[in-house]
Amino acid sequence: MAAARAKNLHAYDLCSWIEDLERDVRSIRNSIVNHQYTLFIYNKHSDLKLLRVAETHFASLMVVLSSH
Repeated sequence: MAAARAKNLHAYDLCSWIEDLERDVRSIRNSIVNHQYTLFIYNKHSDLKLLRVAETHFASLMVVLSSH
């Protein structure tokens, strides 16, 4: 049992960068969306659209990341 728990903690440590990346991506998107002039500049110079997606879906984060 202890070995399985240690293995899971090791896997979590290896994947913990995803949580940091999600926080950064959400912060950047929110900053752009919540500031009109920044959003205007983004829309003017980018063919990609920022998505507002459900926070509970990890896959939605990956869609946002892969589209940029």
